[in-house]
Amino acid sequence: KGNVLYSNAATLTVKSILAITTQPKDVTANIGATAKFTVAASGTGLTYQWQWRANASSTWATTTVSGNKTATISVPATAARNGYQYRCVVTDGNGNKVYSNAATLTVKSGPSITTQPKDTYVKTGVNAKLTVAATGTGLTYQWQYRTSSTGNWLTCPDSMTGYNTSKLTV
Repeated sequence: KGNVLYSNAATLTVKSILAITTQPKDVTANIGATAKFTVAASGTGLTYQWQWRANASSTWATTTVSGNKTATISVPATAARNGYQYRCVVTDGNGNKVYSNAATLTVKSGPSITTQPKDTYVKTGVNAKLTVAATGTGLTYQWQYRTSSTGNWLTCPDSMTGYNTSKLTV
């Protein structure tokens, strides 16, 4: 009676379950900016691999942009990437995989000059005509001038024909 026996000690290891805890969010960026997508996951021995696709019906491909094997990628916002989707494949130390939701990159395109004004030489007393062409929505124009190559830029006065259009007459 009253004899006590003790077993050998056993170690209990608790591993967190592989899961996405924060999904990447859609990003809207101006053309030329850098869009960042971030994922957070729980688990042990995690590795990350980001994927992209051109639209919801295309095949996923591995991305090579900056941070493609980390929790955050940096994607250059180019016109060609508008509408691209990004997701992350998170793998734990046991080889289990979980896929994040897809996040969409929307690239806002600003105005773009498609034809620059050309140097123009005219005789004294003859009108010079300068033209610029641009693409974009809701465009407005404002011509500027300077009196020397190092002088300050000044706004053309409204007395100049076309000072606020794509065609200026001086």
